[in-house]
Amino acid sequence: MAFEEFIYDVNEKGENVLVKSINSDTPVTVRFTNQTSRPVNVWWRNFEGRQVFYGRIEPGASLDQGTFLTHPWQFTDACTEQYYGINNRRVFRPSPDLADQTANFNITAPQCTCAW
Repeated sequence: MAFEEFIYDVNEKGENVLVKSINSDTPVTVRFTNQTSRPVNVWWRNFEGRQVFYGRIEPGASLDQGTFLTHPWQFTDACTEQYYGINNRRVFRPSPDLADQTANFNITAPQCTCAW
């Protein structure tokens, strides 16, 4: 899978917007747990929308990460660069209800459905 310098997502208005960090107003702590059988690379999307490498999580291991509500995160297979996700979404953004607590989020391989 080729590296994607910039990615876009659809916002609540149906518009394509650049995936990037917006501000650093509300701090949160999240725990990313690698539920795959392979090492996973952790990426933060900065304020320009570029990927910034944050580390690697071995299979079954966890990473406690301080971040902010508007900061997007992504996960890739350390060898193949295949995108993994949380809740079958390729981009993870902390939700507002995470303020003042640490919540666990499981990184999983993409779910595929095949139509016959």
